[in-house]
Amino acid sequence: MGAIAARSGLSFGRGQHASTFGGGPLACAAALASIQAIKEEKLLERSKKMGAYFMEKLSGMKRDDVVDVRGKALMIGVEIKYPCGKFVDFAREHGVLVNCTSDSVLRLVPPLVITKEQIDTVVDVLEQA
Repeated sequence: MGAIAARSGLSFGRGQHASTFGGGPLACAAALASIQAIKEEKLLERSKKMGAYFMEKLSGMKRDDVVDVRGKALMIGVEIKYPCGKFVDFAREHGVLVNCTSDSVLRLVPPLVITKEQIDTVVDVLEQA
């Protein structure tokens, strides 16, 4: 589900652009249910709390190669001193999916429903990498 916003003159006029797959009732119902769950379960507020916990745990890792831990809520980057491909491979082999961006930044973007126990597992795996 997505949307585009543009000022007048930059956007398509009514009827100039369409899709054969947009606005399907099943996709719209799923999107509405997702939004409702996010609100009812207070997942945005929870992501701030869990993100702070995650960054605290990551900052406490006993590693000399971590340059910085930064992020907002549950979108977190861990910068290390060298290319982070080995971290990605090691983590995957131990059941944790992370991404390497900018050659030396591990990007962690877990689901909004992640638990403290799962965060602890991720940190343990990264500490061993």
